[in-house]
Amino acid sequence: MRRLVTASVVALALGLVVAHLPAPSVARAQDAARLLELDLDPARTTVFAVGVLTYRDRRLASFPQEGRRDAELVAHLRARGATDVVFLTDREATLRRIERDFEAHLARSQPGQTLVVYYTGHGLRDDGEVGFTPWDAGRGLGTTWRVRAIVDAIRARFRGERALMLIDCCHSGAMTDAVAALGADGPLAWTSLASAHAAAQSTGNWTFTEAVLEGLRGDPRIDADEDGLVDLGEVAAFAEVEMAFAEEQLTQAYAHPRFGPTTRLARVSAPRPPPRVGERVEVFSEDAWWKARVLEMRGERAKVRYYGWGPEHDEWVEPRQMRAYAPRPWPVGARVEVESDGRWFPASIIEVRPLGLHKVHYDDYDASWDEWVPSSRIREPGARPDDRRRRRRPR
Repeated sequence: MRRLVTASVVALALGLVVAHLPAPSVARAQDAARLLELDLDPARTTVFAVGVLTYRDRRLASFPQEGRRDAELVAHLRARGATDVVFLTDREATLRRIERDFEAHLARSQPGQTLVVYYTGHGLRDDGEVGFTPWDAGRGLGTTWRVRAIVDAIRARFRGERALMLIDCCHSGAMTDAVAALGADGPLAWTSLASAHAAAQSTGNWTFTEAVLEGLRGDPRIDADEDGLVDLGEVAAFAEVEMAFAEEQLTQAYAHPRFGPTTRLARVSAPRPPPRVGERVEVFSEDAWWKARVLEMRGERAKVRYYGWGPEHDEWVEPRQMRAYAPRPWPVGARVEVESDGRWFPASIIEVRPLGLHKVHYDDYDASWDEWVPSSRIREPGARPDDRRRRRRPR
């Protein structure tokens, strides 16, 4: 078994109550000046990034090289002035090289710095433990860059104050679990944003990394409180809704009190878009419904970009081709069947989140198998499966 946003969603995204910053229009003069300052100082930010899209072992699926959002993310951090950036990709990202360069990177750290760790590729889970696959990974967890080893290395050698973990792969929520378990008493303030829960698989699209990148670029759609700044809670909320809508999976996030939701990451880079621009819709094209985002409006016609597809596939569509996304909600306690790897398992709904995501507990399995699933994988007990599945383009 395989393991539309409002400001109120921001509080849900990090599991914390968000104390919104005052709007610039009503802030006192000294507060207005403070609002223009960012908490993520580029000059005191150090980055260690690993992106593995191809593998020596052909049993591990590879991803297309074009349109690499990991490279865009690293380039953006460099352009902002990050002082020490390491980016290992594909063949150079062997386990030995990753561990060696990470140790050296931590050894160069200085007091007051913020460490950003980013990984994308495959995540492997075995007996509750998770590792991220390097280029030379095999099938065993011992061939991976283990979550536990990453956290232990940072705790032992990083001299800075804060660590931001950005993980985009299957079982990435294991990193969030690991840093949350450390609590708030240690000297290092941790925050983790992950594309999926620890027990869940992640899709092969760039949606999560794109959401983080758009936040760091100051996309005005993400500025929920319209204070002219994009903060950590808003990025987490935006990523959660993007992933729920486009990929039908739930992100997982944690923030230390000293590195919390109101941490200011970027200034808004453009005016707020007009109504409907940025709206998430389903579009009927080529005999199927596709997830898309509105880019531009001309009267009632909309220019849309399809999730998982590049700008070359943007197109203008008529109102009759668009509809709101309305997945079926299931109530807590409902008895259902859930699809996993082509089989249907009896289960019950134990928690519900927006946009059709449901946490389920499988009969005859312990709680470690609980997972978040979309409405499209749930049916009435004994019902025939609906095989109309959204077509996806891998990375």
